[in-house]
Amino acid sequence: MRIDSAKTRIEKFTEENKKIIAERMPAVLQTINFPALTLAENLRKRDISWNRIYLAIKDKQLTLIFSEDRMIELGERFLKEELKHPGSYAKLIKEWKEHEARFQEICQKIDSSNLKELSINYLKNLYLKFTKLYMKVWEIPLTANNISYYTDNEGVPDIIKKYGKKGLKDFITLSTPVKMSFIKEEEEFLFKIAIKKNKGLDIRRELEEHAEKYHWIKNNYRDAEKLGVDYFFGEINKIKNPEKKLRELHEENKELKDNQNRVATKFTKEETALANLIVQATTLQDLRKKNNLMGDYYILEFLKEIAKRTEYSFEELCFTTIDEINKILSGKKISELKSRIKYCVELIELDYDETFQGEEAVELYNLLDNIDNVKSQILEVKGVVASLGKAKGVARVVQDVSKAKEFNKGDILVASMTRPDYTTLMKKAGGIVTDEGGITSHAAIVSRELGIPCIIGTKIATRVFKDGDMVEVDANKGIVRKIE
Repeated sequence: MRIDSAKTRIEKFTEENKKIIAERMPAVLQTINFPALTLAENLRKRDISWNRIYLAIKDKQLTLIFSEDRMIELGERFLKEELKHPGSYAKLIKEWKEHEARFQEICQKIDSSNLKELSINYLKNLYLKFTKLYMKVWEIPLTANNISYYTDNEGVPDIIKKYGKKGLKDFITLSTPVKMSFIKEEEEFLFKIAIKKNKGLDIRRELEEHAEKYHWIKNNYRDAEKLGVDYFFGEINKIKNPEKKLRELHEENKELKDNQNRVATKFTKEETALANLIVQATTLQDLRKKNNLMGDYYILEFLKEIAKRTEYSFEELCFTTIDEINKILSGKKISELKSRIKYCVELIELDYDETFQGEEAVELYNLLDNIDNVKSQILEVKGVVASLGKAKGVARVVQDVSKAKEFNKGDILVASMTRPDYTTLMKKAGGIVTDEGGITSHAAIVSRELGIPCIIGTKIATRVFKDGDMVEVDANKGIVRKIE
């Protein structure tokens, strides 16, 4: 039976890997299919695939399983290549920028097209062209994860052992990009528009341009909407003293540059090379997230239009693979899609790709979602320091921002990992703790920009701490503990 074969594959995976990553987030199969297939197939051509990617979805909540051992191995390879051939990673990024330009072009083409007026054949070809470019724009940025996990597991421990807490702070400074994240860039533009508004100037044109440029900023793997002028006008009305906020933003950036100049000669050639890799990987990962949020919007727009042309509902189409959408648009039938809406599992390996639904999916989901099972008596977890400092507060375990009930200023945000839709909560948080993500992750980037304590890569924080627990985050030592 194929379920027995699937179980055997999962068992073999757990036996072969000492360290396994389980990321959790809102998602549907269609959107998460793009990075998963890119990891297993496109990166295979460069011999930097992650080999196995397992997707387990229940009620549009994804558990994504892959090997941390493989990530660390590939990260070390990038560092060795950079030391041997300085600038090699920059060449990869330059190559990627050409793909990003083409991806942006097709997004603009879709914007200028009216999908409902296209023939089914043209719609199919446009979808397939988009999917090809979208997977390409995922490809190189996914290597940032390799560098991140290598740094967390090998680089940071070595820095702490050699230089102590002060040395880690200097290394984090050196490895932080001067270029602002797209979240900060969008905020900067809002500050400037708010200043004009306070002066009584007409801001309609700037608002329209801003909405067109950042309409995707609240999207995720499950939900996507095109934010309009009204939304951003509401955000501007929330800004108090925009002149001061804009000045502080630029001062923080200048301070970072000054501090980087101060610590630039402190580290060895290898340590400096790793810091430079992290800067490039962090910037690249931020651009990846931007394209990801944009891409998810267009994918779901395609599915809405395809649902109008076929016998399948939008909900069913959300749980198709890329290949299945191609078949549907070619007139072929895909059975049992309804049974995937509650539970769906896809196992992707080199030369193997199988999707499960119904009772088989329930059985495999329970196996995969408990792959990192945690004993309830644990009161303390350790992770990697992303932003130094200490904080005490009420733990708020948030796996889905749309379902977050209560979050007060000073609360400790505990999540599997953060994404741009978490930013509002992060600005209120006294500290941030994540199961996954590395030194280049969204949580790491934003926590450093906000200057709040952050510990990443705990693996089990969301399983150990309960919503409402009092916790202490010691991001100087990388420890989070429950306060009795």
